[in-house]
Amino acid sequence: MAKQKIVWTAIPYGRVPDGPLRGRLRVSLVVSPRLTPVTAQEQQLGAADYVDFHNWPKTLQQVKLQLQINGVPGLVPLEVISKASPELWDALLPSTTPVAGFVFKDMSRVNLRSYAVRNVLGFVREHYGNLAAASASEHPTLLPWKNADGALKGMLTAAGTRTQKINFGDRSVEVPAPGFDRFFDARGKDNLNKLLQGWVFSSKSRYQASVVGIGGMPTPSTFPIRVLPADWQDPAAAGPDAALMSQFSTAAEYTLFQANRFYKRTQATDAELAMRRPDQQNLPPAVKLEELDFHRITASLADYGQVLRGLGLIIDCALPDDNAITKDLLSQPVMEGAIGVEV
Repeated sequence: MAKQKIVWTAIPYGRVPDGPLRGRLRVSLVVSPRLTPVTAQEQQLGAADYVDFHNWPKTLQQVKLQLQINGVPGLVPLEVISKASPELWDALLPSTTPVAGFVFKDMSRVNLRSYAVRNVLGFVREHYGNLAAASASEHPTLLPWKNADGALKGMLTAAGTRTQKINFGDRSVEVPAPGFDRFFDARGKDNLNKLLQGWVFSSKSRYQASVVGIGGMPTPSTFPIRVLPADWQDPAAAGPDAALMSQFSTAAEYTLFQANRFYKRTQATDAELAMRRPDQQNLPPAVKLEELDFHRITASLADYGQVLRGLGLIIDCALPDDNAITKDLLSQPVMEGAIGVEV
């Protein structure tokens, strides 16, 4: 007999922006189906064991949803405000859609490349505005450094440019010291990479996350996170990652390093370059494309929120006016806790 499982994830979604429910707290529920066929007859979505997903939007019409707060069930009833389309489901996921079975992909050993876009945008907004105000009619001066435009010097200093003064007795000279370019120097790059491999990108990463248990609640168990933190922490505060953060002079330098690491790719070898311009001799057979099954199709729509809402795989819900979270927010503007879904 085929197995049918649904993972429900509740995500805060601000407040309802308009309409009769304007101002109500809002959550989005992400529906993650996991269908596992056992026999050949169960390898299509129309199989009897997948009755809930013959047309999921119609199934949702019979579902009652409530929000759990910190594992306590039945506290907050939810009012569905998004609209799922039975017609869209039939068009994209008909009964003949293959079902290959859900296979969990363990990403815990993958080194992640990421950076906080908000930090890059904040850096650009701040310094572009300063430069525009200080040099409205002509380009800012960079050299000599001692006469450099203040706004331009401030931007470069924030990005990691450093100088040192050399005193000759009768005069002193300000010369550049290794700044952001040290990350591209072979020795500096290798040293930093070795540190990051030991501190972050290995099974001994200094950053750990709690294993989520049944019901979405964290457990005492942890696993290593192989990704740099989004934000720089001043090493002067002597935090747990002071040694790592001391490799960077400023928050902006740390952010730009992460952005560069995200986009930087290794140079292609001669063999790889040759493959880009084949001589049409001894060509391998064309790669056979894998058939997209139910799970791959729904996963491929991850960037299309409105389509997922139309399929009922993202469900927007409004909380009632007198719910427990709204009452608590009146006395404390910031709250922490775990929310879940009761179906």
